[in-house]
Amino acid sequence: EDRPLNHGWPWRREPSSPPAIFAHRGLAVDRFENTIGAFEAAIAAGADGVEIDVSMTRDGRLVCFHDPDLVRVTGIKEPLRSKTFAEIRSFPLEGKERIPTLDEALDVMGPEVPMIIDMKPSGRTDLGLPTALLRTLRRRRIDASSAITVSSFDWLHLRIMARRAPDLRTGFLVARDTVGSRVGMIRLKSAPYAAIHPARAMVDPDRVARWHAAGLDVGTWVVNEPDEARRVADAGADYVVTDSPAPIAAVLRSG
Repeated sequence: EDRPLNHGWPWRREPSSPPAIFAHRGLAVDRFENTIGAFEAAIAAGADGVEIDVSMTRDGRLVCFHDPDLVRVTGIKEPLRSKTFAEIRSFPLEGKERIPTLDEALDVMGPEVPMIIDMKPSGRTDLGLPTALLRTLRRRRIDASSAITVSSFDWLHLRIMARRAPDLRTGFLVARDTVGSRVGMIRLKSAPYAAIHPARAMVDPDRVARWHAAGLDVGTWVVNEPDEARRVADAGADYVVTDSPAPIAAVLRSG
């Protein structure tokens, strides 16, 4: 099948160019993660793009939130999916920050800022999230020409997204070499994915060459050490997700 056509910057780099830099959950080292302030600070710090997490509330609203539950962020031992948007919105985070909606994130960054949207479904049977995300992206007329990639560790949800919208950029997240990840990588051959997002430990020249030969852009995470940034860049990674965009960008752009 034809893959999405947008393999240009920041997704596929030229050999003479450094990888693009994506801020992990915004500039979370300085601001509360996955908030409007973190997204704005990431761009101000010189990141090429921003990686965000998207979950869904009980009443179907898409919000920028990473964890399946609220313990780490609010101390409440309940799943995010059990709360309405109004309840989620009431939780104080940092200063005036509140958990933002995906639409608010898209509004503040605009169409020119590259983004990786990591889907965080509540489970394998949670088809509501990819359906709602697709509806939002369609409403905003986001397709393969846009600077947005939708990613997920769950190959089933990603396959649903890729099958329903082959003109969207999608990327398969892989944490390690497991039976599940092997199944997902086999599925790469039968769904129109544009990218693979392996953990940094999986990135080596041979693997990157194979992924590129298969037509996949390669983005890796979470790269925070200068030596590791140089290593994945030398291996051929097209873009890196990092908690420290300014220092890592300085290392990779110094030549």
